[in-house]
Amino acid sequence: MVRYPKRRLTVELCVSVVGLAALAWAVRADTPWFERHVLETYCVTGPGDERIVLGARLVGAGLGALLLIVVRPILGRRAAGLPIGELVVRVASVLLAAVAALGVTEVWLRSRDPHPPSAPAWEEPRLRLDGRGWHYLPNQTRVFPKYGRVVDYAIDGEGNRARRQQDVVDRARPTLLLAGESMAYGWNVPYDESLQGLLERETGLQVVNLSAPGYSTEQEYVRIADALPRFAKPVAVVLLLVNTQISRNAHTHRPHLEIAGDGTPVFAPAAGGLPGLRVVQLLTERLYHPERAVQITAAILRAADRAIRERGARPIFLVTNFGPTCAREPELLHELFEQQRLPFVRVAIAEEDWLAANDRHAGPSGMRKLADAVERALAGP
Repeated sequence: MVRYPKRRLTVELCVSVVGLAALAWAVRADTPWFERHVLETYCVTGPGDERIVLGARLVGAGLGALLLIVVRPILGRRAAGLPIGELVVRVASVLLAAVAALGVTEVWLRSRDPHPPSAPAWEEPRLRLDGRGWHYLPNQTRVFPKYGRVVDYAIDGEGNRARRQQDVVDRARPTLLLAGESMAYGWNVPYDESLQGLLERETGLQVVNLSAPGYSTEQEYVRIADALPRFAKPVAVVLLLVNTQISRNAHTHRPHLEIAGDGTPVFAPAAGGLPGLRVVQLLTERLYHPERAVQITAAILRAADRAIRERGARPIFLVTNFGPTCAREPELLHELFEQQRLPFVRVAIAEEDWLAANDRHAGPSGMRKLADAVERALAGP
């Protein structure tokens, strides 16, 4: 017998809203949505990614149907037969259990990593953190064998990779600035085969490498903005954008950039409060790409283009991939570059261009492709 019909109607309505929301998400969350918010590469790279999209949508549709067909009437009947006090106790117990589970998860995440690194943990002993990012400690050299070759990392007096540790930058010379993450830095690649080494030898320009492993686009922009005024003849600035970097621009566990009212990027401290919780960061930095990642990336690219042109240099936005290549032209490129009227060059690094099967950084053939693209851009109008 239904003792409280209004209560049943209320509960069934609430469950129906959740079920319909799940069904609506399953219908609307198409491949472009997953490319923008879920896939690490921001594009579909093959059948595996298509299966992820299809599987997730089927799960969403199944959950919605389950809530509407099975869960809704069951919870409605139970709610209708319970006194209000007992119903409140049961609902409160479920909510408390959920909060407790999140609390335990938060404690566990913090116990595993009490201080989340602002910089790549494997390189942190060799880095200097300055509150706005990181760069290498000056005047150091490491030499070690890798993939059957000797790799040398010489860091000059300004904390940038160079041919030799003792090299000194000539600020009066025509200069090309290179800013990127580990691929532009030349990770596991000898200097002469790196993008920096190839451009230096083949263009005759002084190449200053502002890159470092783990950089986001925002850190590249900060290095460019700091370095440009110190050079008398900047010819060009190459900003390497790797697809997997875009999500890094939304990381708030460290000092980061936000968008000001006029659309320009400005510094903000590490997030506190609810955004500072590890469980929230796990969701927004690992499992889901928030819209903010694309918005701040677009703002950074605009600001970088403006800063470079104001110094009379040519901006070269070099876009490439880390890992499998995109199966088709990423829609995001149209939004980030074409809609903003920013020039870009796209280079696809295929599997045969990787350093090794388990190392997806560009190897010598990949570096050759990147260097050729930059040199064509330099020779163009």
